Amino acid sequence: MTTDASRLILIDVTLPSPVVARGKFVVIAGPGGDLLALAPLQTCRYHAEIVARVADRLAMAGDWSTGRELFELIEPGWTIVGGGWWDADPAGLLRWYGHSTAYGAVEAEQLNVWLSHPEFPDSLRHTVDLP
Repeated sequence: MTTDASRLILIDVTLPSPVVARGKFVVIAGPGGDLLALAPLQTCRYHAEIVARVADRLAMAGDWSTGRELFELIEPGWTIVGGGWWDADPAGLLRWYGHSTAYGAVEAEQLNVWLSHPEFPDSLRHTVDLP
């Protein structure tokens, strides 16, 4: 659930994009609120790379447990909720879908609450299509 302390982190993402953009996202729960991080595929091929970049950006402790496939947060109070895929078209339609093989899925309801988050771009319309 998002709160005033929740954060949206865009890693090398400009939304809306002048072209169709696609990538992956991860939701991380922490003290005071959740964190939603989006990254394009050309920046982060794996969900674990997103988690590692967020950990680095926020100076959180973490560790690569199996090569580059899984980054585990060892920062007290922080938990990886799950992840999935996103794409955005030039008209501002953002679509969430799929799940992270490493961290599992995020419930559609959890993603829908981000629409009202103050950091979420007003120019985006969005749909959720998760299994």
